[in-house]
Formats: sequence, structure tokens, C-alpha cells
Amino acid sequence: MELITSLTNAKVKMALSLQQKKYRDKYQLFILEGIRNAEMVIAKNISVQMCFFTQKAFTNERGKSILEQLNCPCFEVPEHIYQKISDTQSPQGLMLILPIQNHNLDDLATINKSGLYLILDRLQDPGNIGTIIRTADAMGVKAIICLNGTADIYSPKVVRSAMGSLFNLPIITTISEQDLLSFCQ
Repeated sequence: MELITSLTNAKVKMALSLQQKKYRDKYQLFILEGIRNAEMVIAKNISVQMCFFTQKAFTNERGKSILEQLNCPCFEVPEHIYQKISDTQSPQGLMLILPIQNHNLDDLATINKSGLYLILDRLQDPGNIGTIIRTADAMGVKAIICLNGTADIYSPKVVRSAMGSLFNLPIITTISEQDLLSFCQ
């Protein structure tokens, strides 16, 4: 574990940039915050690119356990730096940087040939999208298909409100109406 104390550190700047969609797309990474979400990532053995944490998270028993189990570079940052890279009002001091999971319609043929699919058509409210993803997961939806114009499912607010359900079902993004119609036929 390495201590970073500067806002100009390249890793800190990259994490800060991931608040914007264009950089999530560029780096194919997104931010996941919170102890419960990090525990889900570990339980599902999901690859983690890097971790930022505060002393507060390290002194928390669950936070310390997570940090001991992660197999990635972990960087301790002071509270003021964490506040800059975090999107939450009351952060828990633990942030994972994860690779975006890219799925496409062809994957559905191998993942689930039958089942209930949910289509999101130009939904814009990130909190609602995250709640829909969480509800779809609980209801046994096999996959979610997001048509062009739907808000970014890897935005911090969607990720936070989905509460780990992003890891339970494939989500296919930026699909045209024509591609969806062809797939359905």
C-alpha cells in the first residue's frame, strides 16, 4: 500500500477524470464506492484495477478486511483528496476502480437463449436506472439492453443506486433500435 498526498498524482487525476463519461469510455474503467459494494466485488471475484482508501476505511474492520483481500494496487489518500475524487456526500473512504464489462447482443445467445430481457429506451435519470437494474436483478431478468440515448450505466450515481446488481446480469449498452429489432426477430 502506497500513500498519495498530492492532487496532481497521475492516479488521482485519472480517478477524478472517471467522474466524466468520456474518460470512462476512454479508459474503459469506472468507480465503485463503499464497503458493501467492495465486499460484493470480492465475493464475485471481480477484477479490480486499483483501490483508493482513507485511514478511516482502514481502521474500519470490514474496510481493513477488504483491503487485505484485494489483489490490486491500493493507495491511501488523505480525506481532502478522497473528497475530490468521490461523488458521494458522505463517503465511506473506500473506492475501487473496475474495468467496464462490455457485452453485446451476440453474448445473449450464449448466456441465455430464453428468458426475460429488459429494454431501457432513452432513460435519463441515473438514480432511476440504478433502481431499475437492482429491481430487474431481484426479479430474475436475464439481461438488460440499453438503447442509444439511455444514460451511462457506469455513471457514479447509477453504480451507487444499482448496489452491486451490475455484476449479476449482463447489460448491453448503446444498441440501435434496428439492431434490437434484428435481434428480436
